[in-house]
Amino acid sequence: MTPKRNTKSLFHVLGGIAMLAVLIAAAVLSGRFAKFLDLYGLAFVVIGGIALILTSYNLREIAAALRSAGRAKRSDSEGHKYLIFWESASRNFWMVGVLATFMSFVIALTNSETIQGIAIGMASSLIPSAYGMILSVICLVPWLKLKETRSSNLPEEISGENEKTQERSASSFSFENMVGYVLIMAIILWTLIKAELSSHSPILPIWKCVVYWPALLFILGGTIALVLFVGSSAKGRIWTLGFAVTGLIGSFLGIIQALLGISWRHIQGVAAAVTFILSSCFFSLLGMMLVAAPLEDRSIKDSKKARHSTLSRAAWYVFPIVTLILLVITFIIVVTPVRK
Repeated sequence: MTPKRNTKSLFHVLGGIAMLAVLIAAAVLSGRFAKFLDLYGLAFVVIGGIALILTSYNLREIAAALRSAGRAKRSDSEGHKYLIFWESASRNFWMVGVLATFMSFVIALTNSETIQGIAIGMASSLIPSAYGMILSVICLVPWLKLKETRSSNLPEEISGENEKTQERSASSFSFENMVGYVLIMAIILWTLIKAELSSHSPILPIWKCVVYWPALLFILGGTIALVLFVGSSAKGRIWTLGFAVTGLIGSFLGIIQALLGISWRHIQGVAAAVTFILSSCFFSLLGMMLVAAPLEDRSIKDSKKARHSTLSRAAWYVFPIVTLILLVITFIIVVTPVRK
């Protein structure tokens, strides 16, 4: 890269940062967006997103990818690795933002005694998803720049010639990966424990909403069955598809059960249906983030041609949206009066 191009790229980066600073300052000074400041939710999304990146990559790979964002010319193999990294980072921040929204909604649902309190909690719980969306878009900027500089087109799916590379790299597990798992589980458990300690006679226990054993058995059983039927090839993609499909089916069954409970005026049935819906979404999101996505990342990051599959991308970006829709449906079910 020439000094002139270096200076031009530097001015572009500084100009973009300056414009973002101006927009943020204008939003804060206007006072209209003060309610959108959720420091705990922002910390959850940032720390959670970084933790998920650590589950797939080591520090050397992360540092190289960060340096790549400011360079224009790269070798074909390096460019492919950095494409995989930034796409994974974008996915991670988006999914952890939806997870934070989910947990905030469950906490509001279990701690609020009035419909107004639940409605306020529902609105506030959507803020972390906005944080995750913003960080996801930021991570897509280097991905788009790398995409434009790529000289050759990559195949849509993992080819057969890369299966040996996939199996070899998928089996690698570094110290940073372990740190990532410990960190993400720590912030999830801390959030739940903190909410449980501060709760006051909840209608639905927090732990039962997120850890409902019938939903756990349904999600794990269905996913493992699908993986066993398909076989050991492309493990990451099959796990992603399995968690997404079982999560959708479980949520759909929960909605049917809730509608039947409302029609039969059976409050216990409606409560069980709500917990089944919430827990199905929770375990599906966790499964995709902690099992499926790292498996697929580690299986293709060292390959020169393979990349994330189309089905995996659809599951990573669409299922969180479905989860948000299901939270709204759950809110409607909860506020619908059921008379005995």
